Amino acid sequence: MTSVQIWRQAFSFHIRNFTLLLPIFPVLLVPVVTDALHTILINREEKDLNQSRVEAVVQALRITPDVFLVKLYFWGAALGWSLVPVYGWMKEIDYKLAWGMASNVVILEEKIGEFAVQGCRDLIQKSNRGLAIRALVTVPPCSSSLRRSRSSCQRQYSIPFGCGSSR
Repeated sequence: MTSVQIWRQAFSFHIRNFTLLLPIFPVLLVPVVTDALHTILINREEKDLNQSRVEAVVQALRITPDVFLVKLYFWGAALGWSLVPVYGWMKEIDYKLAWGMASNVVILEEKIGEFAVQGCRDLIQKSNRGLAIRALVTVPPCSSSLRRSRSSCQRQYSIPFGCGSSR
């Protein structure tokens, strides 16, 4: 499956389930819980399990501490390596990629602790690093440039609430 197909599948999941996701929208604003909840919801859809959204939220909240600990481990390691020029930056990328896999490993593979850490490392070794690194390198500058263009539009047209706002 290509990265474009994965993004299309994720987008179509959100479009198909828009009305089902609205009641749990506030939970989607908590980062680690969001990661766990999305993994659970997409996994249930893939397996055709029709459980309630409340059960999915409860399961996500129950598994969040395990996901958080694995993510914290990789975040700390990435932060440490980021302070080492050049070689450390490459290691930091590996840790950030593993950080991104944490919810999948904890929830889908049902691993916790050191087993989850090792599972994340194994996934990174098997993955296509080129695509993952490209996402880590290109997405932040793109989102940053979007923010800058929005703020320049606000300054240029003196619009306090954003471009195209009716206020």
